[in-house]
Amino acid sequence: MTTSLVITEEQHTLLKRVAATRMMRGKSATASVSDVIRKLIEDSTAALEAEIRG
Repeated sequence: MTTSLVITEEQHTLLKRVAATRMMRGKSATASVSDVIRKLIEDSTAALEAEIRG
């Protein structure tokens, strides 16, 4: 599935830098912004679900 996100250039740059850093440190095989976003969502799932429940 592909979804487009509307984020600022600064946010996009930050995500790309994090992805590249993870790859250079051996934490990821590729510099993947999608992997960074997936990890952020995984780490925030409880809070996001709590927000939905109100």
